[in-house]
Amino acid sequence: MARDVFISYAQSDSETARAICDWLEVRGLSCWIAPRDLQPGTEIGQSIITAIDDSQVLALIASHQASNSLAIVREVERALNRKIPVFSILAEKTELSGQLATMIGSQSIEVSRPPSDVQLQYLADSIYQLLGRRFGTDGDLPDEKLPFWRLIAEEVGASVAIAGAVIGQVVGLVWAACRGLIDRVRSDRAVAKQIADELRVNSLEELADFRVSRSLRPVLDSLSRGLSVRLDGIAQQTKQLLQLQDSARKLEAAKVAMESVAEIQNGLHGRSGEIVKAGKEIAAVWFDLLKQASDAAQSVLDQTWELENPFIFGNPVLPQAAGLFTGRRDLVLEIERSILRAAQTPTLLLYGQRRMGKTSILNQLPALLGPSFLPVLVDCQFPATVESQSALLRYMSRCMANAFASHPGARRSGDGVSRATGLDPLAIDRLQHDPFSGFEDWLDGFQVAIGQEMNILLCLDEFERLDEIIVAGWGARFLDALRHWSQYRPRFALMFAGSHTFEQLGPVWTDRFLSARRLKVSFLHDADIRKLLTEPIPKFRLRYAQGSLDAILAATRGQPFLTQVLASELVHHLNRENRKQAEPQDIEIVIGDVLQRSAEYFADFWLSRTPEEQQVLRAVARDEPQPIVTSVTRALRDYDVLDDSGRFAVPLIMQWVQLNQLHG
Repeated sequence: MARDVFISYAQSDSETARAICDWLEVRGLSCWIAPRDLQPGTEIGQSIITAIDDSQVLALIASHQASNSLAIVREVERALNRKIPVFSILAEKTELSGQLATMIGSQSIEVSRPPSDVQLQYLADSIYQLLGRRFGTDGDLPDEKLPFWRLIAEEVGASVAIAGAVIGQVVGLVWAACRGLIDRVRSDRAVAKQIADELRVNSLEELADFRVSRSLRPVLDSLSRGLSVRLDGIAQQTKQLLQLQDSARKLEAAKVAMESVAEIQNGLHGRSGEIVKAGKEIAAVWFDLLKQASDAAQSVLDQTWELENPFIFGNPVLPQAAGLFTGRRDLVLEIERSILRAAQTPTLLLYGQRRMGKTSILNQLPALLGPSFLPVLVDCQFPATVESQSALLRYMSRCMANAFASHPGARRSGDGVSRATGLDPLAIDRLQHDPFSGFEDWLDGFQVAIGQEMNILLCLDEFERLDEIIVAGWGARFLDALRHWSQYRPRFALMFAGSHTFEQLGPVWTDRFLSARRLKVSFLHDADIRKLLTEPIPKFRLRYAQGSLDAILAATRGQPFLTQVLASELVHHLNRENRKQAEPQDIEIVIGDVLQRSAEYFADFWLSRTPEEQQVLRAVARDEPQPIVTSVTRALRDYDVLDDSGRFAVPLIMQWVQLNQLHG
């Protein structure tokens, strides 16, 4: 599709390029910019050539980095060969060098980082002049009468003509600037009125039904990046709020929506103008409506005795429930050091007993590692993992695309999807001939698109499932590909998570990942457990009498799953008793409930032990003397079943064995 302007820039100038693109499009100039306008499934180089040929002006962000970019030199050369004007935008008094300096003409403007509104307006007017159009028109400018100074100049001589030309140019520039300012003021007032008319609501119900119109999206997104998507998100949050019946959930939903509005208000703080003023007024109205809903839910909660039960067990802690994830900073620090501070990034193996919180750790990595990391979680229990090579590789590409789509560094399109970045999952037709070569090509483009500063951490959860594809005959090639990517791709790291080590799985794994670094997931520290039990959510109202917390710690020893189960049962128990304070005797009652109601967990624990391990555990439960160290006891200690003294690491598990397995 033909565009007015093709924007050519180096990766380091992406912020400046996007700001210029947003401004030009708001002023009515259609732009082509990579990677936003790259079409999925098309070859990148050909797409760029076609876009240049279909554009009327090439806008070059001229910088030192651009001078050293062969790709940008080729883009400018293509435009000049096609007689397409090149307009240079000099970033902060750039001294161009090399071939690029000899190619660009005199059409240029100098801008700061970020560009000011005055600079951007002058840029838009200059491009309109190149195109022979004015803002708000599509046709050519009408012919003008010959200025009087030209007639005089012809009479009095060439010297006067030159002076008249200079004066005429100055007058023309001043008039263009004034005309642009007048157009902008009128346009801003019209946009501000449109914002006020479309975004104003009088009730939560109206807010829940709100959607940003297509015509208003580019204006809002020029005001604040991704603003239209965030407004739609707040409306969706409000709709969920109205559907909830539980007051505690209503309160939580209202606060989440209020935080979203507050982020928008913070982004507008300190800025002025008609459009910004309208945005501030609408945000204040939305915040007040949500605050009223929050106060109403809090009032209901203050009048009820029932405790909210926030504790999660059985399923991993998801990113949105980050308050229930505590500790593990030591593990996260080890992961970060392994990726950033090693001469060569090792393969990481996150291992430990089942239900120890490994998947929860993976879910929280995006928030814990920071914006320079892109953790990609691949659930190896998903059926596509063992279906075929093509299905597995396409599933991995979808996991990577989705991970970046939710990453803070992703630039999203108007509907909130990362299509604008050209990061769609791998098309199935590219996997038909040679799946691994197709995925390799896709991965090349993916790493270019996300930026050279981003570190990919590919996390294969429950990786033992991959033994099935090894038996099927094609798993070894997949493992070879993983090893190759981790060794030869820059900023690409590999992490396996499961309940086994490579040593236990045999030479198929150890031969390929012999330098893997093990990271053991064990019990939570006492301080982390106390924080989890007392502050799982803001204003948690359960109180612990003296000795109650110590009783929970003594029973679970910080085992994450059992701690959450016991805490959840404790909340249910206190609600049945209409009490908010836990006494030590309540913990004893709840321990009995856990032993009965969590039978599946204990059965899974027992059945995952070998017959030799079961024999040792029965003997320990009977308090019979055992050899100091054997291969069996060593394995049980490594997996935190026994402690260093040879006793049960978790007393609650010992109680279950004593009740159910002594006579096996």
